[in-house]
Amino acid sequence: YNKLYVNSYLTGTAKSGLLNAKVTLFGAIDNLLSAINSAISDGKTTVAEKNNVDSKFSLFNSAMSSFNTAVETANKAIQDTLKSYSDNAASNVPDSFKDSLAQRLGYTNYAALEAAADAGNTVVKNGKINTVLLEAEAIVAKGLTAAMIQALDIVTNRLTVTSGAKIGNFTIEDGWLKSTTQAGTGKGYISVKTGVSDISFGEDLIPATVGGAYTLTGLIENKKSNQGEYFGQENENIALRVSAKNATANWGLDCFGGIRKIGRGVEVNEPYIMAGKSMADLLETKIKYYNYFQLQPPEGYDVLIRLPAYTLLISKLGGTLPNGTPLSLGVTTITLSVQAGFKGRIVLVGVNNGRLVSNQGGLLDDYPISGYNYGTLGLTQCNIVKLGQFNGGWTPLYLSR
Repeated sequence: YNKLYVNSYLTGTAKSGLLNAKVTLFGAIDNLLSAINSAISDGKTTVAEKNNVDSKFSLFNSAMSSFNTAVETANKAIQDTLKSYSDNAASNVPDSFKDSLAQRLGYTNYAALEAAADAGNTVVKNGKINTVLLEAEAIVAKGLTAAMIQALDIVTNRLTVTSGAKIGNFTIEDGWLKSTTQAGTGKGYISVKTGVSDISFGEDLIPATVGGAYTLTGLIENKKSNQGEYFGQENENIALRVSAKNATANWGLDCFGGIRKIGRGVEVNEPYIMAGKSMADLLETKIKYYNYFQLQPPEGYDVLIRLPAYTLLISKLGGTLPNGTPLSLGVTTITLSVQAGFKGRIVLVGVNNGRLVSNQGGLLDDYPISGYNYGTLGLTQCNIVKLGQFNGGWTPLYLSR
């Protein structure tokens, strides 16, 4: 029953009839067992108890017969469905399709393949058939091995392909699905579209031939109607959610190039939290991964932090912007704050090729430290500063004390 009922080719009244017959049979079994147990429970059997058992046994036999009939009906329904697939496929196979199959096997056309089959002999030995051409309305087999299978339709519950397989313009390589579409065709390779969504990836999804003014290799749209709720609790549509976790530094998106954004935005920078008396190389080692630093200096200490030199930024971030513009013409920003409750002092010190300068261009000497001659800036609890690096110098863009 279980194998029949879950068969994907069993549908309609044959499927519902099988279920009903099974329910009736199981009910009859339960009733028969109940009647038998009732009859023998007191060690003696009355005429009424015997008649009850006989009645329940008769109903059981009837239910079993109906169940067997439902099983036969279900089996035939599955066979009829499979036959309909083969009949439809056979009637729809064009001559060009047959010729293509024959040519792949080394024959001029399908007629030549038939002629070769007519000239050959079919040998049957110990259940094995050796022949050139086999024509049939339907073939049911537990296993099938072939160098090539060509079909108009393949209906299957499970398809497993191995390395070297080809699906359209894709190939399977070591478990990966890879595109073999030739560069320059301007076609999308993968596209999943509905009336309210579009997920597409390809070489150029908006080619110039259809009015595309720019190249586009990936497109994700969510246009589902999702209105409702009051201000501040609006329903949301999200086109893409990216998450990176469980590493020392997590990047949800690694982007080389600008970001153009239209619409609302909520931004919360992940802080790198540092405590202790020694932080001199903090920015030099972490600036590649963080741009916000929350500091916890202990009371009674001036904790020095060197600002990264321009040459170090080049080694960490790369020397040029996406269009080849030198990094020095861009602006790198970092934000530093001293957490409330920590009563020490942070002293930012400039270095050669990384001087700390005021908005007027001169060295910023906010908290002089002997031996540090490229600018200083002191920060205490609840202070916050945003610094911008431009042309080898660090300048306070924002300072709150």
